[in-house]
Amino acid sequence: MAMPELALREIVGKTIKAVVCDANTFYESKRRFFLVFTDGSYLEFFGNDVHCADGINWGGGDGEWYSKRFSIPAKVIGNLSS
Repeated sequence: MAMPELALREIVGKTIKAVVCDANTFYESKRRFFLVFTDGSYLEFFGNDVHCADGINWGGGDGEWYSKRFSIPAKVIGNLSS
């Protein structure tokens, strides 16, 4: 299992308490931010190309919905039915 997939599996079911951005790098070519969870753990994002498509969106469904909506092969990590 690839490292990013392992990290994504670990955050399923956690609650985000805060997002911390590195003020020195967030608007430069390399970006770094952390999702901080209520249990005290965090997940760090770092790289040259960290982008969000836009804000929070409503909708969704199963993996097939995402595949059709965004024309991508979707892989579900976690349980979308709950």
